[in-house]
Amino acid sequence: MTRFLLAAAVALVAAGGALAESPRAVTAITPYPAAFKLKGMEDAPQLLVTGKTADGREIDLSAAATYAVSDPKVARVDPTGRVFPVANGSAEITVSYEGKTVRVPLTAEKMEAPQPLNFPNHVVPILTKLSCSSGGCHGKIAGQNGFRLSLLGFDPAFDYENLLKEARGRRVFPAAPESSLLLTKMAGVAAHGGGKKTEVGSEEYKLIRRWIASGMPYGSPSDPTVTKISVVPESRVVDRKGRQQVAVYAHFSDGSVEDVTRRAQYESNDTDIASVSDTGVVATQSMTGQAAVMARFNGHVAVFRATVPRPGDVVKFTFPEQTVVDKATANKWRELNITPSELCSDEVFIRRVYLDVTGTLPSAAEVTAFLADKDAKKRDALVDKLLDSPEYAYFFANKWADILRVKRRNQADRAYGTFAFHTWIREAVAADKPYDAFVRDIVCAIGDESKSPATVWYKEVKTPEQFVDDVSQVFLGQRLACANCHHHPYEKWSQDDYWGVAAFFGRVGTKTVPVPGRVQQNNQNQRQVLFVKSAGNVTNKRTGQTAPMKPLDADPMTSGSDEDPRQKFADWMTGPTNPFFAKAVANRYWAHFFG
Repeated sequence: MTRFLLAAAVALVAAGGALAESPRAVTAITPYPAAFKLKGMEDAPQLLVTGKTADGREIDLSAAATYAVSDPKVARVDPTGRVFPVANGSAEITVSYEGKTVRVPLTAEKMEAPQPLNFPNHVVPILTKLSCSSGGCHGKIAGQNGFRLSLLGFDPAFDYENLLKEARGRRVFPAAPESSLLLTKMAGVAAHGGGKKTEVGSEEYKLIRRWIASGMPYGSPSDPTVTKISVVPESRVVDRKGRQQVAVYAHFSDGSVEDVTRRAQYESNDTDIASVSDTGVVATQSMTGQAAVMARFNGHVAVFRATVPRPGDVVKFTFPEQTVVDKATANKWRELNITPSELCSDEVFIRRVYLDVTGTLPSAAEVTAFLADKDAKKRDALVDKLLDSPEYAYFFANKWADILRVKRRNQADRAYGTFAFHTWIREAVAADKPYDAFVRDIVCAIGDESKSPATVWYKEVKTPEQFVDDVSQVFLGQRLACANCHHHPYEKWSQDDYWGVAAFFGRVGTKTVPVPGRVQQNNQNQRQVLFVKSAGNVTNKRTGQTAPMKPLDADPMTSGSDEDPRQKFADWMTGPTNPFFAKAVANRYWAHFFG
């Protein structure tokens, strides 16, 4: 892994850039979706229109195209491309832009009666989108002004009980829905510490009003539930001061898919590059770079990535692509319309590579010999030489020791404990031990720390919670700590995901024994023995029940009394279907070599 990533470090350096380009001529337009089947008056999906330019770029035309419906009595389309049903029937939408047209068929049905409402699927997302259940409002642990909701709506049953029954049901009034405290405060009709959240008559207002007037149904146990959400497009290159309308779709357990673009909540991770409106319009700013826009709906998240190139003519460069890393990096440069710097000099290279690979500086003799070498592949040869050096093993052993929290804790004896663990790491690095085997030996460590130094990791990982937090962040690149108490606010991980991973730790046991022949003082001369019990479990804090063993995004597992559950977790973690493991270590090495 180190050798592979360092091959990119030999060539990849700071980038320069270009200037601006005039608007591109569109050669074709494409709608998404290709057809609509509308169901009920509240089904108003987003039509995306994408233009293809002569140079192969895709640009958003959703708000620039014009729309005409063959039968206005069936549906209408607003200037942003949103489609509204009017009555049952069939029609065709004609999309036009600069003389190019495309037709989108649609059918509308079940317009005569409102569709059934489901509290988790329809009401909770509104409370989330309007920030009612945010951590700064009613979603914080103590609530706000006597009213509490679950953080970001992750516990709909809790929210339902509080809305209907807490404070004697004063917040909803089915006899006169518009007089309900929930609506009057939300619409600013009554004084509200959180301010006005929506307008009287808005889509959110009307839906909640209908829910109250319908008797505040929670929904049937047989109702479909959201299994995931997706965003279209997933990524796009957008010029500075450009726009991109995104559409968000909820995928349900019964196989149905629903457009929830106007009900989803959005957030950009870098507003200096791209901001996003509450209707899903991503607006790029005057900076080059890449921004990720998160869409959240009903506890699920999806991400749209906007790449903003430098303006100007398309820059051209030549760059020898020796590895897949080089190829991916060169593609990103082209997306951003920037050029790599020229290769650094031999004097600069040797200093950089020594510092990056060994943490040391070359001697004067080594510099002189390298400069005198006329071999065209001398840089590659130097990298290989340094990776075989003891300095490399010591340098990266220290880095992994920091990551794995190897702490001395006043230990004096170097024969076991922290010193033995550090030596074990150094020897693994020096031997170029496969990364998956390295991680497995740590996570599944067992035995006496004097004979199995990797067990020392468990001196810092003593509880199921510490196991989840360390394993997820160190080896999977995922921060799960928030999901200990509630659904993760910026990820898709729930408390069930958290405790599903913790369950693999449930049968780990430890004991301490004295070091033979040594005087015991302040536990310094005791060693740890780690073993696996035949029985044991972890309790899910949310349900109060035993948590089943379940890796992230995977099926639950079982383990016999004679098996180590951690081995099954390691099988999943290091397996080819796990999307997190390889990315996490690649990112660690990338961060070291490129900041």
